[in-house]
Amino acid sequence: MEKKLTKGIFYVFVANIVNMLFTIILNFVLPKFLSINTYAAIKTFQLYVTYIGVIHLGFVDGIYLKYGGKEHKNINTNEIIQIISTLRLFQLALTIILIIISYIIKDPIMFAFSLAVVPLNIVSFFKMFFQAVGEFKLYARVTNLASILPFVANIILLFIFKIDNYTFYLLAYVIIDIVIWVILEISYYRYTKEFNLFFFSRKLLKENIKLGFSLMCGNFASFLLTGLDRWFVKFLMNNFQFAQYSFAVSIENMLNVALTPISIPLYNYFCREKSPQKINIVYKFVIIFAVTIISIAFGVKFILELFLNNYLKSVSIIFYLFAAQVFQIIIKSIYINLYKVKKNQNIYFKKLIIVIISGALFNTLCYGIMKTSTSFALGTLMSSVLWLFISIPDFKEINHKMSDIMFVFIEVFLFMICGLCFSSIIGFLIYFISTLLLIYIFMRKELTKILNTIKIIMKKNRT
Repeated sequence: MEKKLTKGIFYVFVANIVNMLFTIILNFVLPKFLSINTYAAIKTFQLYVTYIGVIHLGFVDGIYLKYGGKEHKNINTNEIIQIISTLRLFQLALTIILIIISYIIKDPIMFAFSLAVVPLNIVSFFKMFFQAVGEFKLYARVTNLASILPFVANIILLFIFKIDNYTFYLLAYVIIDIVIWVILEISYYRYTKEFNLFFFSRKLLKENIKLGFSLMCGNFASFLLTGLDRWFVKFLMNNFQFAQYSFAVSIENMLNVALTPISIPLYNYFCREKSPQKINIVYKFVIIFAVTIISIAFGVKFILELFLNNYLKSVSIIFYLFAAQVFQIIIKSIYINLYKVKKNQNIYFKKLIIVIISGALFNTLCYGIMKTSTSFALGTLMSSVLWLFISIPDFKEINHKMSDIMFVFIEVFLFMICGLCFSSIIGFLIYFISTLLLIYIFMRKELTKILNTIKIIMKKNRT
């Protein structure tokens, strides 16, 4: 089981390194060469796409829960073909409705979003299915396609055709989504030798929506929470400030790229591993990972100081958002995966509702005091802290020591001081050295256990 976990982490890690490289380049290139309005439109489209999973009403999430921990070879492929066909027709019907709405309100960004519904949700189905059954190599291939193709398209539009019109960029995103969808359909047909274009089952539709609806609501609430600050900025501030804030969020998303190699395989691992001792070892590892990975922010600040002075005002936003990610990495890697394994989606959803309402209040309060876009990043940080604390009581099997909580908060405070009060290089050196010292003080025993576990797993892999 540990061997499969490490292989899963490796495949997803490599895919996300590729994704991160292309994402980093685009995150710095697009705002450098595109106008504020074009960049803001692209970011608005990407904000809409964040919620595209709601359109399937939990159908895909039901698949994730239904097949979690199972072996691909033991699953009836004919059933999967029927599920895909049912999902395809279901999403096509909803797409037509969305296209009509976008035509009525005359919103081209909404129209592009409508066209992306079917391909993105079918791709999401395959990615969820591959995660659930532990086919991380296939998941990695899809992830690579989804990062490389948009990068190539953006570079061609930007430097070969020299286009500064958001319509072409949105069209490129939609075409790429369709291409990936078609590739996946063809690949799965070659694997199963089966294909059904017009099969539709109300039973399968109802069954999978019922199974995954609560989880979808939880995921939607999670996306709403993480996007809440951008909605506030979009409605309360101008395009320039929205572009600045969206740039900071794009940089923050690099952490999600780094997180997925940990969080995705852990769901499959937790489905099979019930030992509290091993879960606690993973919990400690995730805490150490969270406080170290955020040091990427210092590299971002260094690049801004050298090349993107126009976006230097987003530095404070970046550090607040990265600080919030410390708490969210722990929540997404450990707590949310355990909620899914225990089928406690309803509890997960209820907790998120509390956090979203609190997040809206935090954002409003901070904006009322500060009157800047940074206030929404601070509201996000406060929401993340609350989310962590209200999740802890649901997991008695995890040994939540006070020293662990102290360690996390000291690290976050240190990170903010180093990021906002010092230059990028000096701040990084202080944070890096201090973090090594704090890990030695607070987590020396746990770090030794983690290192010993890694050595054992590596020996198993060699044999």
